[in-house]
Amino acid sequence: MINKQILNKMKIKEDTFVTPYLKTLSIENDIRTDDSNDIILFEVSMLEDLEHLSSLLNRSIDQKIWLIFVKPIHKDAVVYRDHPFTPIAEKGYETVAQISINERFSALRFRHLNYIKKLNRQDKHKITLR
Repeated sequence: MINKQILNKMKIKEDTFVTPYLKTLSIENDIRTDDSNDIILFEVSMLEDLEHLSSLLNRSIDQKIWLIFVKPIHKDAVVYRDHPFTPIAEKGYETVAQISINERFSALRFRHLNYIKKLNRQDKHKITLR
């Protein structure tokens, strides 16, 4: 369940609209949603989901992209933190944050390189260079 506590971990303000693309997770009724794609909560379980997400990306605005996935300790994990996020990286997006949602799900935040002021990591750890 995506609730206000999870949104707080994601540093998303309570009065902000989010665009959910969720499969197994649900979202609390009092969380404001819309289809603007400014803040995307995207649950991914298959590699094809990454292609769908990449089609929603808009480099002209500073989107907040949260990719939600099953933790790799679960046998059904196909996409997880160390997975090469090629469709997203090819569009110039880099990981900037990670949170744990619950014992089963984690989330990575992606941001376009144009909106990252300073990226403090070695090139070998950047997904845009893989």
